[in-house]
Amino acid sequence: MADAQILAMWDQAAKKYEEVTKMKLTDLPRPTSVEDLISRADESIKHCEEFRARAGTFFKVLRNVGNAVETVSKIVAGVAQAAFPASPTVFGAVLYLIDAAKGVSKYLDAIVDLLVILQDFVVRLKIYSMVEISAELRTKLTEILASIIEILAKSTKNVKDPAFRARAFLKNVFTGNDTDMKELLARMEKLTNSEGLLVQAQTLTEAKSTGQTVQTLQQSLDDLQLNLSEVHKAVPSDVLNIKNALEVSRAEALEEKERNAKKLLTKLLAPTGAGPARFDEIKRERFRHNVDSGAWILEEPNYLAWVYGDSQPLLWISGPSGSGKSFLTYNIITSLTAQTLQSDGTKPPVGYFFFGDNNHESFRHALREVAYQISQRDREYSKHLDESIISESQMMSVSLAWHNLFATYWLHGQDCKPAYIIFDGLDEASSQERREFLEVLDYAKESDSRSKLRIVMLGRPHIINNMTLANIEGPPTIHVDSTKNGDDIKSYVRSSITKSKALKRVRESLKQKIVDTLTLKAGGMFMWVRLMVEELNKAALRGREFQIEKALSEAPRDLTRMIERVLEGFADSLEAEDTEDLNDLLTWVALATRPLYLGELDAALRLKSEDGEGVTDLEEKLRKVYSGFFTLTREDGLSTSDLVEQKRFGDFEEGEYPGMTRDGQDNFDAPLDFQSDPRTTTVSFSHASISEFFADPSRGKIAGQDSQGLSIGFEQVQAQALIADTCLQIIGDANFRDRMTIRGGAISLLDYVRSSWYNHLQAVDHDSIDPAIRLSISSKLANMFHKEDIISNWACYWDFSLFTAERGTTILVWLGSLAPNNNSSPDGDENICSSLVEDPLDLFSPAMQWLVRLWVGPALANVKPSMYGLPIIIHSWLERKAGKSVEKLPCLGADDIIAAASFAAPEKTPEYHRNIARSLREHKLYKEAKKIYEMTLSQDKTDVLAMGGLARTHFELKEYAETIRV
Repeated sequence: MADAQILAMWDQAAKKYEEVTKMKLTDLPRPTSVEDLISRADESIKHCEEFRARAGTFFKVLRNVGNAVETVSKIVAGVAQAAFPASPTVFGAVLYLIDAAKGVSKYLDAIVDLLVILQDFVVRLKIYSMVEISAELRTKLTEILASIIEILAKSTKNVKDPAFRARAFLKNVFTGNDTDMKELLARMEKLTNSEGLLVQAQTLTEAKSTGQTVQTLQQSLDDLQLNLSEVHKAVPSDVLNIKNALEVSRAEALEEKERNAKKLLTKLLAPTGAGPARFDEIKRERFRHNVDSGAWILEEPNYLAWVYGDSQPLLWISGPSGSGKSFLTYNIITSLTAQTLQSDGTKPPVGYFFFGDNNHESFRHALREVAYQISQRDREYSKHLDESIISESQMMSVSLAWHNLFATYWLHGQDCKPAYIIFDGLDEASSQERREFLEVLDYAKESDSRSKLRIVMLGRPHIINNMTLANIEGPPTIHVDSTKNGDDIKSYVRSSITKSKALKRVRESLKQKIVDTLTLKAGGMFMWVRLMVEELNKAALRGREFQIEKALSEAPRDLTRMIERVLEGFADSLEAEDTEDLNDLLTWVALATRPLYLGELDAALRLKSEDGEGVTDLEEKLRKVYSGFFTLTREDGLSTSDLVEQKRFGDFEEGEYPGMTRDGQDNFDAPLDFQSDPRTTTVSFSHASISEFFADPSRGKIAGQDSQGLSIGFEQVQAQALIADTCLQIIGDANFRDRMTIRGGAISLLDYVRSSWYNHLQAVDHDSIDPAIRLSISSKLANMFHKEDIISNWACYWDFSLFTAERGTTILVWLGSLAPNNNSSPDGDENICSSLVEDPLDLFSPAMQWLVRLWVGPALANVKPSMYGLPIIIHSWLERKAGKSVEKLPCLGADDIIAAASFAAPEKTPEYHRNIARSLREHKLYKEAKKIYEMTLSQDKTDVLAMGGLARTHFELKEYAETIRV
């Protein structure tokens, strides 16, 4: 029966492989052994000199995977050997995947990443060659082999797919954003886990049957180890097998302990991979423009002293916005990771983080990301973190994170190797956390000269000025200006002309004038060049060279003025409706509390129309018409150039990049459906300078010369108020909310609004806005805090830390705008303000009463209450009402939970008791939960839900007999 089942599984795997790859398994080459596989793989990559130079890891991992597959294949084949040549078949699929890479090193690197993942799954399966296995385990191992075949099939399809080739510069390209591949790997992990559980169960059965023998043998194991050579012949073979098994188990237990420690560390550090993803974006940008921008940094004396010296652990690189500092970061990272700087010949551990253009990102998050990256490159540091980092509380502030993640190891460890950290865009970090970080750096520099850390920080000049004002001694500085990056700017201009179909057609003398003028006026700012080239391209499209020369002569030198110039052009060229849409896009992107998804921006535009009509081809407009201002970031990292190229992709040679045509030109002219996922593709400003421009509260709308009253931009004070009013209307007005989704497949802003409406309200200047909009906001707030159908739309989406007196006070200021005893009260109801002036926390009382009913009352449609979180929210609010401070997540006792449930005096129904018991169980108060479940069942022995809850509680208490009885 087992052999028939194995053959059926194998046949299914073969069909799946053929379906995915269009190639039969039986038609593949069949290496007969691991050595044969390695020999053929070596032949396949013989012409790829770049990869062969570092192919040691490739062959090592290939051998490990091959040995494990070969061992398991022999075990599971049985009588099915003839029809089930498992290892040659798997080897053939691996070889076919390697051949499909066509010797291109970036594909082979991705294959190595995949083999490393497979190695982690299968390498321990080799131990089965030493023992007899059951039919059930043979079947499970066959499933694992079949799963490997599916993974190889999907990988082969990927490496032959043009879309894959456009992702070739992404890290872990097989696994990063491929949903199918993630599911296959998750299935593999599930299979190997279930195989482990099956082995444990069988081992337990055998252990019970030989328990007495093991007990007798244990007493003499120490003597046997001392005298093993003398008594070897006298020891029964089964004793030696047990000893070997114990040693294997001990080694496996140690490996498992290390794996668990790493899993915990990864969970605590919570790396997102944003740094490597941004690094790859810069790499693609360099390929697109075919420039080696920023290489000059590697020859700077201060940089060389930072890398190789012992007395200069800190370095600051300062430059204006848009001056190419991220290109410098790319060169620094590339240089450090390529060099052998350690005395033992190893490469230095490097960690880096790019602070974003749109959000003031957390420095704590940056420190975690960097610590994780370095731990992946330095085994001793990784071991240190495994042993020392056990709780998120160790990283709750910048100073704590710095001390526990870095200072305890690198600042005082004389024997550790140097490590390098790069922080790019320091001016985009949270100002408070940035100051705290600079202070701990200054203290570390003063207190300990033994630091093994080398830290370089890149940002705009005002950060250095702030350091001086804070009495923080600045580190050695490299200033980025036109004297340093002038040649890079010139190359960038030439590349931009080559990529523009309109500009490349102008006469050569005019091209040279463009290069000379832009290089001179740019002042070392790449962003200025980018915007100016777009202006020149528009002039060239009009077909008159004198207009190009006019644009050159009128080009402003200042980046801010250049941005205004582009906006003036939009005001002159866009229709009124398009102008309004662009203003809405600029407003939402500039003022949102996080980068919005493409679908959320589309929803914001749909709100303007009663029938939910949106903007046609919104993504195309953002990518093409407004590309100078907006950047769209997909999960797969593909840029606009990459997506365009996929439509006309052909094979390319090593060193070419798929974002270019053969002559290095982009084609943006043809209409194209980009088909980005609106739920995962974010929209942000293309550069920090654009964000900064629109963040200036003094900035108003920009009118063109011939715009006939049209203007681009927004008045920030009024825009903040309109955004806040829109958020409140989305929460409180179902008809308005439905505009976003009335057309099938559309996405709603509701999730964003639920988490961000208060932040938008807080940003509004109450006294400076138009009285009509102030009254509108106040009326909507009043409804939100006393109408249950609206309370249900936001209250359960706040956590315990948000129901505070500070927030209540802010909202009461708005409610005070509603004059008492007049018709401005919402919907004619009694004015809500009169009863709330005593205590701002009372504002939340209706919401708390609703949350109690949600928690312990009858279930509500479309709302799934958190039995863990709701008691915490209500308890924290009650504690604040009693005058106590609640800053950290409280640990509740049984009395706290019961008191919270009793706040609104709900009817004590069986459902009430069951839900309290469930919350007690969620808070690991199992004994108290058991008492309430038992009390409920004493009143109604047929309460099935209480029975289930009691059984679960017995199980958590390890009362397994009682679990079965219930």
